[in-house]
Formats: sequence, C-alpha cells, structure tokens
Amino acid sequence: MDIGRTVAGRYLVTRILGSGFVAHVLAATDLTTGRAVAIKLARRRDEAGTSLALLRREADLLARARSPHLLERLDFGEGEEDSAYLVTELLRGAPLDQVAGGGRIDLAVLAPLLACAASALDALHAVGFVHCDVKPANLFRTDGDPPSLKLIDLNVARPIGDTTGGQFIGSPPFMAPELWRGEPVSPATDVYALAATVIALVAGEPAFPAETRIQWLRAHLDDPPRSLAARGIAVPLAVEEVLTAALAKQPAARPRRASDVTRVITIALAAGG
Repeated sequence: MDIGRTVAGRYLVTRILGSGFVAHVLAATDLTTGRAVAIKLARRRDEAGTSLALLRREADLLARARSPHLLERLDFGEGEEDSAYLVTELLRGAPLDQVAGGGRIDLAVLAPLLACAASALDALHAVGFVHCDVKPANLFRTDGDPPSLKLIDLNVARPIGDTTGGQFIGSPPFMAPELWRGEPVSPATDVYALAATVIALVAGEPAFPAETRIQWLRAHLDDPPRSLAARGIAVPLAVEEVLTAALAKQPAARPRRASDVTRVITIALAAGG
C-alpha cells in the first residue's frame, strides 16, 4: 500500500498506521470533505475470503451498535480483487497498553475510561455480539480534556451463543475460560476480559501469571486471581469483590453487564472506600 494512492477515488492515503490479520490500516484525507480519516483495507489471506468477511462484519457492527465509544463509521465499500475498505474517524491518542507503558495506571484515573469501555460493550451486546478480544491494546484513549475512550478492533466479534469453532481467538492473558473450552460466548465473556484488563492496568501485571499458552489455559480454567491487595495495591473492598466476581470461572456467576462492573468501581471510588 503506497502513500499517495487514492482509495475508491476519494481517500488519499497519507500514512501507513499498521497492518493486522484482517486489514492494512491507513490514515487518509477525504478529498470530498477535507477530513482526516482512517481506512481499513482488507487483506486477501485465503480463497475463502476470511479477511473480507471479517471486515464486512466490523462495518455492519459499527453501523448497528450505536455508542459514542465505538468508532464512527463513515463509509464502506467493496473494490477490485475481492477487497473492501472501511472508513472511520481517525483517532488521536494512544491505546491503554501504550499509555501504561509497562507500568501502572491509577484506578481513579482509569475509572472514567473504563466506564466508556463498558458503555461500548453494552451497546455491542445489545445488538447480539461479543467483542471476544477486550484488552488494553483495544481500548484507545483519545486526546481531549478530559480524555475519552474508544473500544476498537471488532474483527473477531462473535454472535452471542456462538462458539469459536475450534479457532483460537483472543489474547491469552484476557481470555475467559469458555473461550479456552470452546463453549458458547456471551456478554459474560467480555465482562471477564474487562476485569482482567482492569487488573493488568492497575497492577502493571496480568491477572494470572503465565508465559506459555498451556500455562494461560490452566490458569484461566483452574486458578483463583490474586487480589489487588495481595499485589500491594490498595483499592476499596467493593472493587476487589466485583473484580473477583467478574473473573468467576462460570459465566453465570459473573455480573451480567460490563457497566455493572464499572458502576461499582465508580461508586466505590466516590465513596472513598
């Protein structure tokens, strides 16, 4: 993908932002409006058109799941050679893994951003889909005063009740037990990952210590999470309790909604204990 190329006769590519499993990600200028935008350009990975199908799904979800904390879809189209392009707003800021920089983020600073993430997840669940890859790298803190957050990368989202079909999806430090077991996904799958994300960001280390895929599997299936207090981090008891509940091995034992978790965190911090 060359800088200076025009996509769909309208979007002038100005920067290469990255390349993932599904698409090349580009910064561009909309020649019609002058607006800076982001473009995902589907990669041709196999004859089954997997990348194209996944980009279509993301475009559809962004059109259906309405939340200010999901990307604003601006355009979608299918071009030559079985490719497709998805145009969204261009974000300014950084994902939370980069914001943390290998260190910790204070829970009081993180809490309003978590509420944004939960709002986006609730909107996604309301239209029948599970994100399946909630992690710090997919929570993008946008510039502003105050900063806000966007939940990004819906490439591996699955319908509620669907299974992975034997595919490995997600990121091992944040994958709920049902993903490892190949069981149906539900909003509780994202609730689990959100709680694991909170611990990783507040503690500066994963919810479960592991290095290999088999170690991650065993930890998520069998091990209880260490509390933040055991890691030397003081938070209100209600926060510890809701994170422990959200990391329950069985989906039915977890809070029903992502916002149920973040609401407890916000109230506990406001109460000071």
